Amino acid sequence: MPVFRYDGNEPGALNFNFRRGDKVSLVLPMAALADGSYTTSTVQGVTLYTVVTPFDLTGTTWEAGIGALGATPVCEPTVTHDGTGGQLTITITETQSLAVPSGSYSFELAETTTNVRQQVLLGTVRVREGALIVP
Repeated sequence: MPVFRYDGNEPGALNFNFRRGDKVSLVLPMAALADGSYTTSTVQGVTLYTVVTPFDLTGTTWEAGIGALGATPVCEPTVTHDGTGGQLTITITETQSLAVPSGSYSFELAETTTNVRQQVLLGTVRVREGALIVP
C-alpha cells in the first residue's frame, strides 16, 4: 500500500473528489522518515512508498477542513489514528457530504498536538452531484 511521506517542511498535496451523500473514508499509512522504515517502487514514472515501520501516532491530534481558502470550512471531517499502527483515517459522513454544495474547495489536514497548526496536507476537493455511472 502506498504511504504518505511528510518531511516536516512543506505540506504534501492530496486531491480527491466525492459525490454528495456518500460516506468518504481515506486511510493514510504513515512511516517514519528513517532508513528502512519504508520502501519505494516506481510504477509508470510515479514513486510509491510502502510502509515497513509505521510512524507512531500515539498522543497526536489532527483536524481537517474543506471550504474556500481562508474561510470557515463547509465540512470538518473526523480525523482518527490507530496509534502505533501508523494509519491516519479521514472520515466524512453521509450527512456531512450531503451538506456540502457541489463545487471545488480547498482541503487542509493539520496536526494540532502542540496547539499550533502544522499543515501536513493541502489540496483540492471536488464535490459532485448524482450517482456514479458505470459503463
